[in-house]
Amino acid sequence: DVITHILYTSGTTGLPKGATCSQGTLKHHALAMAQTSRIAERGNHHLNIVPLFHAGALNTFSNPTLYWGGHVTTIRRFEPDVVLELLSDPSQRITHMCGVLQMFAPISEMPGFANAKIFLKALLFGGWGPGSVEVRRKWQRNGLFPQLAYGSTKQGPLITVLESGDDLADNACAGAVVAGAELRIADPQGNALGMGEVGEIQTRGPSITPGYWQKSREDFFSPDGWFRTGDAGRLDEAGRLYVVDRLREIYRSGGENIYPAEVERVLSDCPGVQSICIIGVPDDRWGEVGMAIVEPIAGATPSLETLLAHGKGRLARFKLPKYCAVIDALPRNATSKVDRADLKSRYSRRSTSVVSYE
Repeated sequence: DVITHILYTSGTTGLPKGATCSQGTLKHHALAMAQTSRIAERGNHHLNIVPLFHAGALNTFSNPTLYWGGHVTTIRRFEPDVVLELLSDPSQRITHMCGVLQMFAPISEMPGFANAKIFLKALLFGGWGPGSVEVRRKWQRNGLFPQLAYGSTKQGPLITVLESGDDLADNACAGAVVAGAELRIADPQGNALGMGEVGEIQTRGPSITPGYWQKSREDFFSPDGWFRTGDAGRLDEAGRLYVVDRLREIYRSGGENIYPAEVERVLSDCPGVQSICIIGVPDDRWGEVGMAIVEPIAGATPSLETLLAHGKGRLARFKLPKYCAVIDALPRNATSKVDRADLKSRYSRRSTSVVSYE
């Protein structure tokens, strides 16, 4: 199986690594997208709005569209007004687009979006986060269902796709496993867990990367060939995936696992909060406790006290952050993901707004 190219990971959890892509992985991903996102139909036109160094640009819809005989338009830079103009241009007939929430949100806020006639057959996004439900609903009111998907540079990139279902989308369901792929939830020893149990998401199949460039395969795959994603998740009774968090982002406070993504979803709609990131910081008594780093809405001054009041009754007390820092803007990488490594290096020791909730 010939290696065609190498895509480097975003590096939000460490140094970027080169994931190899082969003729086989590209072919099988194109086959999977034909079954989930209508990518094999005649006359398809994919609008690529993602930087070309990213798997979301080359591999999610672009290569499958070309594989099935469609064509691809790539914009030089992301500008919401330009994207909306192209989507509603009958001479272009854009049928497919994928991206991240941070791109879909400003498009839906453009004047004229609500009444625009958009020709998309499939609109796909990854990275469920604060505000996802409202952004998805704005697109749905325009007659479209944004497909929530789960995957990574190393996995095709997509391993599950939510094809439909409003209730599932609102609950952060990432859908069912794509054709030809396998997915299991495993404990630290590699044992498969049952329905509803949280563990590491592990995947296997022909669209998974053969390995990282110049790195040992054994460091990232189990002995029986399962790729260890480093993500935590669970499966429901129908085998649909719910992503909980990155395993390395989870911290333990008083023996309890705390998932930052859960806390962020609850606190993201606190008054005055534009964006929020939760990290674990050392604590003499509990081992680790949560620290909230907040990017405020212009003119607002959110505090730890307001966050705690907002989260009371919606989160267990031990999940509430114990420290807070307000900064002008959260650091982000080129794909708009929050740079948690940067924040952890800045706030490796707690420093501000100590409040006890014992």
